[in-house]
Amino acid sequence: MRLYSLVIAFALPLTSLADDLSAVLKRIADEPILPKEFDAPNMLSRDVRARLREANDRDYEAWQKIKTKEDWEKFRDVRITALKKSLGHWPEVPKETKSVVTKTIKGDGYTIENTLFHSRPGMSVTANVYCPATPRASMPGILIVHSHHNPKHEGELQDMGVTWARAGCYVMVMDQFGHGERRVHPFNKAEDYKEPFRVGRQDYYFRYNVGNELALIGDSLMGWMAWDLMRGIDVLLQKPGVDKEKIIMLGAVAGGGDPAAVTAALDPRITCVVPFNFGGPQPETRPLGEDADRAFNYVGSGSWESTRNLRDSARDGFLPWVICASVAPRRLIHAHEFAWDREHDPVWKRYQKIWGFYNATDKLAFTHGVGTLTSKDPPGSHCNNIGPLHRKNILAAFEKWFGIKAEEFKERHTAEELACWNKDDAGKLMAGDKPPLNPGDLNKLVWDANLTRATLGLPESKSKYFPDRNNVEAISVEWSMPEMQADGVTIERGVVTTVRNIRVPCLLVRPGSAKAPTKYPLVIGIAHDGKGRMANEHAEAIANLVNSGVAVCLPDLRGMGETRLGNARGRSSSATAINASEMMLGSSTMSGQLEDLLAIIKVTSKRPDVDGTRIGLWGESFAPMNHFQLIAVPHDAPTPALIGEPAAGLLVQIAASIDGKTQAILTRRTIETLHPEEHRYLPGDFVVPEMGTLNALKKLYRSLPPSHRRVEESIDQWNRPTVDSENQGLKFRHKNLQPWPTDERPSVEISLKRSTDAEVAKWFQAKLKK
Repeated sequence: MRLYSLVIAFALPLTSLADDLSAVLKRIADEPILPKEFDAPNMLSRDVRARLREANDRDYEAWQKIKTKEDWEKFRDVRITALKKSLGHWPEVPKETKSVVTKTIKGDGYTIENTLFHSRPGMSVTANVYCPATPRASMPGILIVHSHHNPKHEGELQDMGVTWARAGCYVMVMDQFGHGERRVHPFNKAEDYKEPFRVGRQDYYFRYNVGNELALIGDSLMGWMAWDLMRGIDVLLQKPGVDKEKIIMLGAVAGGGDPAAVTAALDPRITCVVPFNFGGPQPETRPLGEDADRAFNYVGSGSWESTRNLRDSARDGFLPWVICASVAPRRLIHAHEFAWDREHDPVWKRYQKIWGFYNATDKLAFTHGVGTLTSKDPPGSHCNNIGPLHRKNILAAFEKWFGIKAEEFKERHTAEELACWNKDDAGKLMAGDKPPLNPGDLNKLVWDANLTRATLGLPESKSKYFPDRNNVEAISVEWSMPEMQADGVTIERGVVTTVRNIRVPCLLVRPGSAKAPTKYPLVIGIAHDGKGRMANEHAEAIANLVNSGVAVCLPDLRGMGETRLGNARGRSSSATAINASEMMLGSSTMSGQLEDLLAIIKVTSKRPDVDGTRIGLWGESFAPMNHFQLIAVPHDAPTPALIGEPAAGLLVQIAASIDGKTQAILTRRTIETLHPEEHRYLPGDFVVPEMGTLNALKKLYRSLPPSHRRVEESIDQWNRPTVDSENQGLKFRHKNLQPWPTDERPSVEISLKRSTDAEVAKWFQAKLKK
């Protein structure tokens, strides 16, 4: 890692320092330091794409070495073990999964049992179980995982339930966590919000919130979904006559195939799985060529929907095709919503080879539709879950493998008829456990899970996605320093280059050589908006600091300032997608930013004219806050909630806890507590797995050096001030999640408003004195 001082700036007389320096800073603040040809805004996306391609190359090379069944099983076992670990903490498997039938509906040749079953403490799952009118001695049990389009009452789901129940199967269709009766938001109809929004898409959009909340405590939405599905299998196996050798799981086209495949990989009781749009080519995949075996993107890439891009998957090699193939020699139907290029599909070729190791290629089948995702002639075979066209080959395979002779039958019921949850039955189900919760009470469920983590002592340290100090030791530094002959100030432009050509541009503002002490203290200031905004908005504070003999360094950490990719920060932004890809690679955006900040601290501390024992850190946010009375907002509302930028404030505290030498920390509009919320108006790249566990927070605050801390305008997860304007006092919504133990609370100044530039400079001057 090298620092290059690129430009010798200006020598200014101290008498006019404040005015002149402010003018100079504002003039140069927005001038880019990195060359135009470097394409700084795309630096992170370039890096992520390259690393994902490397993961694909590693997978390809490893696959080439698999020659025998033993080779495959060794390859498989390591990766499926890593898959399970990545999904989070698993409760103890219950001896019996409790269930209760809340209502029975009689149909033509079948009945429907509206069912509640117990999944984890406080959590009940709503499910419709389609039962044959005349049970048989040995019957298949089928569990259908719905798509993110519609919950359990959707028409195609009912058609499949009725069809197979009439053919002598038990069929369960349950609401996935966050959907239907288990939704985690209040937007169920158009009247639920003052502005127009897409009512039918909110369950889908709020997967973003659920995934973020669970990631913060070290769990995952995929892990919770898979656990629920396993408990659904428990309930099916409790039905009289269900054959344990005929347990089938189908995953619907959009977001259902993913959890179906993962659950089958982890639960050997599943004897057949049909994961749509997972493992092989996706609906968005470009046409496959002759080189598809090498060129195909087996890894995928990150997006806001966490079930499609499992964290650590690219790093640890449990790619979608591996997850699906791990069920061999059990039965698999390779399923595609649209047309399928069988000849060039490299994943299908791998499946054939793997099942061939077991002489079981007859346990492989396929189904597909027609057209493409965007085609009009012929139209693509879109469906909500699994349509009639897609079911044809499935019906044929089920008849061949399991003797299920089914004919399509349609008889539908309303969502109200298929509703399962009521408080009385939930209370019976939870007897001896905890009081029943509404199925979508995300806050309480995640809070209880967080408390469990703390009780178990997990994790004992900060998130594993944050580096320790030793990870940034290998830094080589080159300086090209100007010779100052007059009193004044020097402004330098620099670039820190780290591994993989990640570049951190920065401004260094320091006193002139004649007036500066041999070693002067240093304040390092960061903000998502970058050094330009810091220099523009706080020129007076910088001038006053330099005038008093304190240097100021303003770096643009990766993804900030010059290197940020656009201004969007929400669910579907590039920033969110890049962070999701980083987590697939075993890292996070904030982890990289932390490495950059630690590198800057090291580089500047080693300068001969800087006193490395007197370092101050300033984490700034210019993002406007929501008003304290903000109510929940749908994800696609015309007037969205304002998104906060708390990362800079949190980063300087984490960096101080790792570096251990920081003397003063100033944070603005950052988060002092993390607690469960069904809404979160924070950027997607703020999410770091395990960062929100109680033990991780305690570890952070206990490990801060004995420095001076000042907290100004702290916010909550709704990006609202944590100060109630009526009560004028800090309002922690969960009192037992205050950031400091009452007997270990460090010296910290809390301000309800932000200081002026002059006050900021005076505060740092006082705290950085020898």
